[in-house]
Amino acid sequence: MILKDKVAIITGGNSGIGEATALLFAKEGAKVVITARRKEQLEKVAEKIRKINGEVLAVTSDISKAEGCKNVVEEAIKTFGKVDILVNNAGVLDHGLSAIESIKEEDVNFVIDVNAKGTIYFANEVAKVMLPNKSGVIINVASVAGLYGAGGAVYAASKGAVISLTKNIAMRMAREGIRCNAVCPGGVNTPMTKSENLSNMDMNMMGAMMAHSDLKLPTCEPEDVANTIAFLASDKAKAITGQILVTDFGANL
Repeated sequence: MILKDKVAIITGGNSGIGEATALLFAKEGAKVVITARRKEQLEKVAEKIRKINGEVLAVTSDISKAEGCKNVVEEAIKTFGKVDILVNNAGVLDHGLSAIESIKEEDVNFVIDVNAKGTIYFANEVAKVMLPNKSGVIINVASVAGLYGAGGAVYAASKGAVISLTKNIAMRMAREGIRCNAVCPGGVNTPMTKSENLSNMDMNMMGAMMAHSDLKLPTCEPEDVANTIAFLASDKAKAITGQILVTDFGANL
């Protein structure tokens, strides 16, 4: 078990990559704190973890608000006494992969609030806990959109912010025994991506993306990304920090 006795907070733990990561972490011996806005779905994931004899705490929260992030960290410490790992996974897509000329103010606020602000707020709260212990791991789930622009304009901007934040945290924390890395999935079979209707997509943006990626290559499953996250969270990756790791089967090479 590569995560035995570790305590991990996983945001967006109610489905997709977050759910797969929570289940894998529990199998690898971690005590898992999962958080998301939808309580019913969160409890279903918690029950799956209990069925494999994992220890889990489910806490509903709105990560776009600093107070929501602080509450999750406080509940984790109250229940398990510490926080060793943070997986900043929660994220949302913009509607229809809108190109820059098509964005709407409400989409900008919604996507930035969750993807960028939520990641910043959670990292801020967890850093306060990890610094006194001189140990910890933060893993941010970004996207190939943040590296290559392969997504809607606002989504790409938000994930670019996550990538820059990752490098910033790693630089600050390298001498404090705290590591920070980012995983950048390409296409992933998750409920969030499956909910997107092709007829609502911005075809100008889709055409630009298709010209720069190989869509014939396999699409990641949530478990593929979870395996990468678990490796980065473990001591097997103790020499790795400030790195941005793409998981896309080479589609964006």
